[in-house]
Amino acid sequence: MPHPCALIEEGMQGFEACQVTKMTYAADKVLGEAPVETVTTLKEALVANTPVITAHINAALSKVGQWVEWTEDLAAEQAPLLVQEIIYWGIADAGFGIGLGILFLLALPVTLWYLSRSKTMPEGKKCMGAIFEGEGSGFDSTYALVGGIFLPLIGFIVFCANIMGFLKPIVAPRVFLIEYFRQLAG
Repeated sequence: MPHPCALIEEGMQGFEACQVTKMTYAADKVLGEAPVETVTTLKEALVANTPVITAHINAALSKVGQWVEWTEDLAAEQAPLLVQEIIYWGIADAGFGIGLGILFLLALPVTLWYLSRSKTMPEGKKCMGAIFEGEGSGFDSTYALVGGIFLPLIGFIVFCANIMGFLKPIVAPRVFLIEYFRQLAG
């Protein structure tokens, strides 16, 4: 019949039944191939030092427990700040795109203002349409094409692409957080 400590693999029945020979059984498992004198010496040392080893293990477990409690407290304190910063970052990230879009959209009034003051445009025909009828200089037509059509079009696209990303953290912060963490998880 096997020793009660041999039942450890099958369950905990033998673990409680045998206090003194637990260490001996563990040493047998580890040192099965060692010479008899070494095994006996190691078994005796383990059994003799069981209270000291247990005290060191308990001290280490106590310290680990304190670290876990400290980490738990820190996480509980920092979680609301983290959520707030994630929401603010979502607003700022989309806000940058909106600001860039508005900046590009402002190219249209600037272009119209420039064309109304242009010296090369004939009086009474200072508008965007006159540029495409061949009036004004080459710079005026290039400026009208880039500043009056392309930049405002890019600005409108950038603005539209970012407006929902800007409004979501403001209007529905929980939905924003769920989507943010889902993206982090991959």
